[in-house]
Amino acid sequence: MTTQVKELLPALGELAKLAPNEVNHALLLEVVGRIMASLQAILPPKHCGFTCDGYLYVALYQDLTQLAFKKFCPALESACSKAGIYFQKVNVKTFANGKHRLAVPGQPDMSRFLAALTELGLAEEFSNALLLGTFLYAKALGLVNGDLTLIADYVKEPCKKNKEDPYCFGSKNGKTCHKTLTFSVISNDLHLVVANYKIQKRQPVRPLFDAVITRLRAQGVDIRYGLFDRGFYRRELLQALKQWKITVIMPARNCADTRGKVHLWVQGLAGRSGTVSVKVRYAKKHGWVCLRAGIVLCTKRGYSLKDTKKQYNDGTLSLDKAGKRVFPLLVIRGSPRGLKALRGNEDYIRQLYRERWAIEIAFRQTHLLGISSWVKGRDARLVLFTWKCAVYNLWQIARAQLAAKNLAAEPLTLDEFCGRMWENRTKGLEACAA
Repeated sequence: MTTQVKELLPALGELAKLAPNEVNHALLLEVVGRIMASLQAILPPKHCGFTCDGYLYVALYQDLTQLAFKKFCPALESACSKAGIYFQKVNVKTFANGKHRLAVPGQPDMSRFLAALTELGLAEEFSNALLLGTFLYAKALGLVNGDLTLIADYVKEPCKKNKEDPYCFGSKNGKTCHKTLTFSVISNDLHLVVANYKIQKRQPVRPLFDAVITRLRAQGVDIRYGLFDRGFYRRELLQALKQWKITVIMPARNCADTRGKVHLWVQGLAGRSGTVSVKVRYAKKHGWVCLRAGIVLCTKRGYSLKDTKKQYNDGTLSLDKAGKRVFPLLVIRGSPRGLKALRGNEDYIRQLYRERWAIEIAFRQTHLLGISSWVKGRDARLVLFTWKCAVYNLWQIARAQLAAKNLAAEPLTLDEFCGRMWENRTKGLEACAA
């Protein structure tokens, strides 16, 4: 969104020092216009005041520049009024008393818009429509193919302790937080956040999975893999994902069956991959209905399978310690597409699961855009976090466009995308050329 992003991002060697307020307004307006198509169906019609695209424009602008309202509003107001851009339906620019109509919403207007979303109960629906709009924007640019990888994880934001708040979760160290269930997808090398849901205590998550998968499939794309951590080990959820024909890869449970397979492999009595049974539900007169799953043994960071087995055979490592170095992955095949067999694909499965860290990186990058711990309302916090996720998606789209245009260019960083680049890379390139 910076000035240098104007023409599909030239080579990074051409980038120079930027000021935080040097934003490509034309490109930002184009993105807002495309995203608004997904928001029109849920937002109430406005008969006066600023239109909804103005609020979205200012929110994305602030997250891009990381400036306070009092610092960027005068410059943004001047730039939009000179360009004839007014986010209001009324065409009167100067009133009878000589005062001028504002072109863009300021801080009071943004606060009122955020309060209106929360009062109408539209925060979650607005957030998911906004993220769907950025996904459709990437799809229109040809950056999303037909098969996706789905990732889900929880992001936690600190909050004040309130036992009456159903969204306030405690922890072992005494701190409290709000939990947001975030869904993201990977298409080729593009990672996009597609949905955010506020989570309350004892809330079932399967309906949220069904809603996200249905929404994505309605856009003509399919999901091949699902990458989750151990917190999503729910029998009904695993069965539902298999019915959706999604191959699930996640850490296996720490149970006797799993430990037994790990110990057999350490002793050389079994292979690196095998099968396990996951109990799904109990049927009267029939017993437990089980889900057939595969298991693949990997090692934790800093260890290798070869060295672990060698040290056990040499007697320098006990069976229990050797087993604790092994990281078993559970694989539930939902479709024959993609992963056809476990044996021989153990390293491929391990590499697939490593892609789940993309969502952890996304959380880290969005936190660089600010943490809204000062906001009290749960719905308001969800909207502010979603605006940051939208900026993250636009950054990922810009990275993909740059990579497609110049394969030799270095990856675009979030600071560079937001206009906070304090070192000129051309100096390093000139030194190499000399």
